[in-house]
Amino acid sequence: MLITWELGGGLGHLTPIRTLAGKLLDRGHEVCLAVRDLVSAGSLFEGLPVSYYQSPHRIEPFRPEIDPPVTYEHMLHNIGFGTEPGLNALSSAWVQIFEHCKPDAVLFEHSPVAMFAARAYGFRKAVTGTGFTVPPTPLPLIRPWMRSDESGLQAGRRRTLSMVNAVAGRFGNPPLGDLSEIYGDADVFLRTYPELDHFGRRQAACYVGIDVDDNGKKPQWPYGDGPKIFAYLKPFQGFQDAILQIHRLKLPTIVFCPGLRKEDVVNLETAYPSMLFSTELLCMNHVAVHCDVAVCHGGHGMVARMLIAGVPVVAIPLQLEQTLLSQRLAESGAGIQLAIKDVSQLGEAINHILANEKYYQNAGRMSEAYFDEAKQGSWQRIAEWVDES
Repeated sequence: MLITWELGGGLGHLTPIRTLAGKLLDRGHEVCLAVRDLVSAGSLFEGLPVSYYQSPHRIEPFRPEIDPPVTYEHMLHNIGFGTEPGLNALSSAWVQIFEHCKPDAVLFEHSPVAMFAARAYGFRKAVTGTGFTVPPTPLPLIRPWMRSDESGLQAGRRRTLSMVNAVAGRFGNPPLGDLSEIYGDADVFLRTYPELDHFGRRQAACYVGIDVDDNGKKPQWPYGDGPKIFAYLKPFQGFQDAILQIHRLKLPTIVFCPGLRKEDVVNLETAYPSMLFSTELLCMNHVAVHCDVAVCHGGHGMVARMLIAGVPVVAIPLQLEQTLLSQRLAESGAGIQLAIKDVSQLGEAINHILANEKYYQNAGRMSEAYFDEAKQGSWQRIAEWVDES
């Protein structure tokens, strides 16, 4: 079994792979990993008998040719499908991995070039991820609020498709009629819920949800009365203002911010005694049971974990994927989307949630629908698929 991870950052891609790999090994399968970040994988998978490959990917940082990308095709163009020599080199590298590993089945985690390179192979294929990393067909607009010239978009699609098909021909593959066909011959396991699909609910889709576990440190909440707040924030432009807004509520609060230095933690806890700051991975099961409101940037894993525990969320998105998810959050009625420029309204948003039962009712409906399933784990159906390979 080969599991690939090509694009994206952070533990949101690796952690579900870690859970699945452990279960597959327990079931007697051999597991190989081709991952973007070998160092993080080495730490996370320590002790598991897996084989490693470095996944081929475009090296960051790079200047996107299409900026800002409006369609999913634009995004694919920017990350590797935009130049014939580059796509050919990346595809060739993936082919070398397939030839060396000789898998019976491949699970693709946000790996579009790997999926393109695998078209000629007969091994079983499946793709997994959130609604953003596993796009619907036809490929969607990713900035639907931006006005675009449809004829220009179509011309751009044709140019990219022509270049992609030139590379496909080098590998003896039939031409693509549309870029969405990259994903076309793989089974799909969406690691999300219909309410949190970045591009909206899909009919007849296989939603397997998320995993819940007890990994991480169980924090001690600061002393104090009243509802508890949990915030997962990066040291972004509005970080200090966000912290000040939460502090003014005088409610016991834990802030998880992995980018802080030790001296920053000491200074912040001295200035804001009702708040605990942590850079260590925390046990989300413990946090979700005890907190009343969560604040984050709209990352899928955090939002989903809180909502299936019945906890409403205030999301302050920093990038496109988080923005799309935050829109779904607001539409669900289980949280509030707040722009960076409006961070000064964070305290008001938290108070609004605490004072309105509808947010808890809507989050509670998600908890009733999905929590028991999440305890079983998203890996179950994927593991059964591997067993059949």
